Amino acid sequence: HSGMPFIPCLGQLASWCAMGACCSAVHDDVVDPSKKPQLPPKVASSQTVLDAPSPCKTMKAAGTTTSAVTTACTPSPEIKASVSVGFHVGDTPIGDESEEAFYDFSTKSVCSEAPVGIQEFKQHIGLRMQNSWDKVKVLTYNLHWWSLYGIRGGNRASAGRLIKGALPDIMGLQECDDVSRVLGTHGLSLLYTAVQGPGALAIAFKTTEWEFLGEGSEVVAVDEEQQFIGSRSVLWVRLAHRKSGKVAFFMNHFGPLRINSGGKSGGRATAIKIVHAIHRNVQPRDGVILLGTFNARVNSRTVRQLERYLPNVWTGQVYDGIDHCFSPLHVDSAQNLGKAGSDHDAMVLNFML
Repeated sequence: HSGMPFIPCLGQLASWCAMGACCSAVHDDVVDPSKKPQLPPKVASSQTVLDAPSPCKTMKAAGTTTSAVTTACTPSPEIKASVSVGFHVGDTPIGDESEEAFYDFSTKSVCSEAPVGIQEFKQHIGLRMQNSWDKVKVLTYNLHWWSLYGIRGGNRASAGRLIKGALPDIMGLQECDDVSRVLGTHGLSLLYTAVQGPGALAIAFKTTEWEFLGEGSEVVAVDEEQQFIGSRSVLWVRLAHRKSGKVAFFMNHFGPLRINSGGKSGGRATAIKIVHAIHRNVQPRDGVILLGTFNARVNSRTVRQLERYLPNVWTGQVYDGIDHCFSPLHVDSAQNLGKAGSDHDAMVLNFML
């Protein structure tokens, strides 16, 4: 889950763990009514909420005398920021259907890219459930690259052997620095077309069965300083099934550290950015599947927020459940294929209408 590209000596490891920086560090950004959320710095009624990068526009917060600086995430329409002095809009309780702007710690501002309307999103996705394909087999697999390939040289192509045994229609790989190296074994390069994305993300699909329609990626989070590696993204593809003509919108994600933190901006902000990435790029008649290593457990704000938009149809067991799959489609069956040299289980899910 950490993607650390090196092995520290025991002395270094003990020192880092003492500082809370070891790879097992967990941030308790979970939904717990008994705990009060950490608030951003309070501002006087005449102040502006921190500095925000240009271009920005200033909007009056409803019911207060505070003006909230809003980054120009969405040019129009203008979104009212429901902000009160000292209130952490990024920690709105789960179950609150309101669409407040959220506080983005990476830009130190209240972002105008407010949550997509939940009912709007569900209706948008729900219409696509009727137009899905009959059956599709997908694989999600975190390769633990720095160990499996960096130290053990691929472990005699163990990951490729696992994939060849499963032969999924579409696969999402996390901690994958070079997908061509994975598919360059067991004849997989003859069967699959691959897209290498940012942030150690990759997607591959069966060339003879799926037509490539488009792809894209977006940064949705940045790691916390306590366990910093870099920015975290989503990678997506749109694929048309050659026989039926049905289209899959398949998104892969490798989430921020520390575990359960949601990164610098918190779990709610990360989830909202993922939802926006889907909403902006999905097309009519697409079937949506979102999966990956989210580095967030089922009680985290990231997962709880995503569940408001898409059902969580599968959660892994590694590290108490940080791998997930979200989709409105029905899962007919699921199979754990084991680790094959990784520290995560490879999982196959069969989706049916």
